[in-house]
Amino acid sequence: MFLKEFESKGLDLKEYGWRGLRTQEYTYVIHKGYLPGEEIQRLLYENVKDPFQLNPISGDQLIGNELADKLDMELRQWLLKLKDPFIIHLES
Repeated sequence: MFLKEFESKGLDLKEYGWRGLRTQEYTYVIHKGYLPGEEIQRLLYENVKDPFQLNPISGDQLIGNELADKLDMELRQWLLKLKDPFIIHLES
């Protein structure tokens, strides 16, 4: 059903959904939603303290978080390197 929503608006589904970066200690995720117009969410999980990823650090808690900023930059570099269309429309 959501595929038709994208098609009807001329959008590429590959530009949406989730992308993440995992280290031994952390998982950083950017979620652009599954429907056009959904707000972008950023989530940071501490893999040792939260192995089931139930309690992310998110929203205002990520503002000024140096670790999240570093992982965000690294994820964006991978997206660019892989020419992943997900990077289109990501806010700076």
